[in-house]
Amino acid sequence: MAREGSIESLLRSEGWSVKSEAVETAAAAAGGRGEGQLDPAAVRDTLLNLDLTEVGSPCLPGDAKGTIVGPMVLQLVSARDVACPKRAACLGVSGGGGVRGGGGGGGGGHRRMFRFELTDGVSTVTGIEFR
Repeated sequence: MAREGSIESLLRSEGWSVKSEAVETAAAAAGGRGEGQLDPAAVRDTLLNLDLTEVGSPCLPGDAKGTIVGPMVLQLVSARDVACPKRAACLGVSGGGGVRGGGGGGGGGHRRMFRFELTDGVSTVTGIEFR
């Protein structure tokens, strides 16, 4: 159990960058046990159900080119398999093989490459899956 100020410090060390009001709201929703004592896990769970576009504060660098060093909690805006030229073929529509188990469209071995858009609530960055 911890106090609100120490929970905010803990969250920042974990990569959370949210407005102080959001932490207060999450702490109130999570409820405290005893005098000012809060469960950090309950506050974190409450924050996970909030939209970063409403409660996030900027943490992404303005010129986010190359590698961004974390930890950083970001929200997924969109994801798309850019290795698949035809959405229907990759999803197994019209007789294709589907994307389960690494299979792909047209029965061939579809290699995926996801393009992600992520936000801190203020800025948006684009990334790719790297394996």
